[in-house]
Amino acid sequence: MPTTIDPAIQHIVVRAADSVRVRSDTASVVERADGTLLVAYHSYSHGPEGGGDFGAAKIYLAESADSGRHWTNERMVADIIPGDLNVMSPFLCQVEDEILLGYVRNHSAGDTSMHLHRSRDGGTSFGDSAPIWEHAGAYRIQGGASSLVRLNSGRLILPIQSCDEVWVADENQSIGTYFSDDGGHTWTPSANNIGLPMRGAMEPSIAQRADGSLLMSMRTQLGAVFFAESDDGGEHWSRAQTSGLRSPESCTCLRRLPDSEDLVLFWNDAEYLYGHHHFGIRSPLSAAISSDGGRSWCKIGDIDAGDCMLTNLSCTFLSSGAAIITYLTTPDPEIENGVYRGTPSTKAERDAQFVMELKAALIPQAWFTCTDAFRAQQSAVKPAEEKSRHPSALPPLTRQAIDAHLNRYCEERVPEHVRGKIRLLFKVRGLSVTLFESRSLWNDPTQWVDGKIAQFRYDLETGTWALYCADRNGRWQRYDPQAPSKDFDDLLQEIERDPTGIFW
Repeated sequence: MPTTIDPAIQHIVVRAADSVRVRSDTASVVERADGTLLVAYHSYSHGPEGGGDFGAAKIYLAESADSGRHWTNERMVADIIPGDLNVMSPFLCQVEDEILLGYVRNHSAGDTSMHLHRSRDGGTSFGDSAPIWEHAGAYRIQGGASSLVRLNSGRLILPIQSCDEVWVADENQSIGTYFSDDGGHTWTPSANNIGLPMRGAMEPSIAQRADGSLLMSMRTQLGAVFFAESDDGGEHWSRAQTSGLRSPESCTCLRRLPDSEDLVLFWNDAEYLYGHHHFGIRSPLSAAISSDGGRSWCKIGDIDAGDCMLTNLSCTFLSSGAAIITYLTTPDPEIENGVYRGTPSTKAERDAQFVMELKAALIPQAWFTCTDAFRAQQSAVKPAEEKSRHPSALPPLTRQAIDAHLNRYCEERVPEHVRGKIRLLFKVRGLSVTLFESRSLWNDPTQWVDGKIAQFRYDLETGTWALYCADRNGRWQRYDPQAPSKDFDDLLQEIERDPTGIFW
């Protein structure tokens, strides 16, 4: 079903693909003192790698004097050093009377440097670069959610992702931060990184809450947007937990609304498709708002949709209160009438439609507050009333996240060569989820016998999961070694460890 886009949202092509450039995206916008805008983005020239991540990307700037409706004066500010792959993922940040410009130099698939320039004339010129890191000996970048965040304290936070080498079979990314308390002259890495299964945690985006703590959103292959928190300005980070918002493997962007305690998240509100190359289509581009620091979310609406991939996001709120959302858009032959067609695309199809443009959505301030009446109505619902209407059902977003999580776990846990004899399955009833094993009989493979493994029970009041095991009579008993947790992964990891031998 086609998505309805609010006509108040204007869509602008910032940099189109043409005979010179095959791809432009990963933009960062800053509003200058005179109200004009400066944008930085990487742009790929035609070449052997085309618009692939290791294509001939350079960093460009452009300007707008009408709040992003038209862009002029495009100019290159960072070229490829001979022997390097490219230069990519720029960010801009206003710090006092300076504009900072940063970007990554990709020396190889396993080595990068990040450089920082300063401008004291509103971005007309930039001084020589100084490294944030030099030759990391790993693939350390920002990715599609490139940004530098300035906290209320003046501290600068740079979210990053890293792995030993990118685009290899065992690639696993982790994310962390660099921080600076002297305006970006010196930098310190966070004490820990955040990891996740499969391809890992990628493309972090950070917003500061009203209480000063930080919330980070991230791209994953786990079927949902995941979050992590920091209470010390990005020096340490919590374990990542699912938000319950369904998502393919795609970029997110997290911001705090100006003059408000509300957070807003931009992401692709699309079905998780396990086995798809992006674990789902990257459309539509949507927004949700949270009034409780990211614990719950209310979808505002869709910003862009159609038969295109929409990703590599950034958001800047202007002094007017309006927002400018920048993103990559390219036709996706796998999307028909706004939904996945059910079959993967061929190389010929992709080549025929290969147009990767930098686009912007100009969103008025009122669009973000149009849900106030709805949220007031929702908050007026008493917990008892909520329970009476749904006395024994998982919240819909929680159910979506658990379905995606356990479908993936059950498939990966059983080796492919024995799946004709052993299955790992789960069923949901009310607030409980039961994990069980099914085995075919040796003398009649058409008959299957089920065996209980574990049960997870959800507490609506606390938002935590408790783990149960089956006794010798098949009755469920509380598994005391594992405390209830909001992180479902904690329980799965305890089942995998199985220190008492009661599960497997």
